Amino acid sequence: MPDSSQPRAVWTPPPGAPIDNQTFEPYTPTPGLAPASSGQWVAPPAPPKSNKWKKTLLIVGLVVGLPLIGIGACSYWAYDLFTGPTNEANRVVQLVQDQQYDEALSSVDPSCSGGIDEFVEQAKTDHFAEFFFITFELATGGVAESSVQGSIFFEQQGEVETRIELKPDGGDWRVCRIRLGVTGFQD
Repeated sequence: MPDSSQPRAVWTPPPGAPIDNQTFEPYTPTPGLAPASSGQWVAPPAPPKSNKWKKTLLIVGLVVGLPLIGIGACSYWAYDLFTGPTNEANRVVQLVQDQQYDEALSSVDPSCSGGIDEFVEQAKTDHFAEFFFITFELATGGVAESSVQGSIFFEQQGEVETRIELKPDGGDWRVCRIRLGVTGFQD
């Protein structure tokens, strides 16, 4: 405790400054202040300002971006689900049209009965010029899990309505059977 009988320190202004005889308590450093290289005490640097726009943009990006990524992934899955059977049906029919019968027959799922033998035999005797498949259906049971409906144009017989039934095989589709002269998706 300082002795009150002792005189207090008196501030002395720099030369040329007016003197007003102010007194002050002995100096105690303020926490957080540090001496500069010149020996004078300086304040610490100001804390960094938070950028509210960065936080807002991050939140908006997450709120908008994550659903868009989810929608994109689901759209790709749906596109693959609906184009996969049609692409596989077209591939197998193209193999038959190109007279690559062994490869076409090996593309058929072995667990299916009927297969594509009738179609291959017809194509060997009456070549077809073109084909197209226009409608698609996912079934909910039975041997075939998907059907593609379309037409094949044979040189002698002309247009024949055709249904190609497919089964999922892992992530791909395999032809189960090709049925000539069948219209619609119901037996």
